[in-house]
Amino acid sequence: MVVVLDLVLLGLGKGKWVGALFVLAVPALLVAAIVTKLREVRRAAKWTQGSARILRSELVDATFNGRDEKLPEVEYEFSVRFDKFRGKRISIGEIMPGSAQVQTVLTLYPAGATATVFYDPGNPRDCVLERDVPQYFGVIRVFVAVVTLACLLGAAMLLR
Repeated sequence: MVVVLDLVLLGLGKGKWVGALFVLAVPALLVAAIVTKLREVRRAAKWTQGSARILRSELVDATFNGRDEKLPEVEYEFSVRFDKFRGKRISIGEIMPGSAQVQTVLTLYPAGATATVFYDPGNPRDCVLERDVPQYFGVIRVFVAVVTLACLLGAAMLLR
């Protein structure tokens, strides 16, 4: 196998193959990220539902792409049998700084309120307030499809 790969690399030139592999790595990483999130959503669909009390709900400073932004931080507490657990994870999807979702989270989960929590019965520390696929996930899939197509075309052009 290694000999065949070496012959191919010699025949087409190493630079072309390295460039093509680099171009194809971008959509591969994007697809891997999507598959990871979908697996997480599927796993969370089997989690136990409980009731949590929101302890803290506020905006915190975060640096995103070199800019200072505000992100929601929600801390909640829930009980499983006789043990109490605390969580901070809001959803399986990521909340983008500066998006309308930032303020929505603070409205949905004010301090002192009660909310539904979903937790892994085998490890209740693994918990979220929202376990569904993020609303923007369809847009991300289309974006990844377009990027993948562009990268495949770019790789094909490099190998010509």
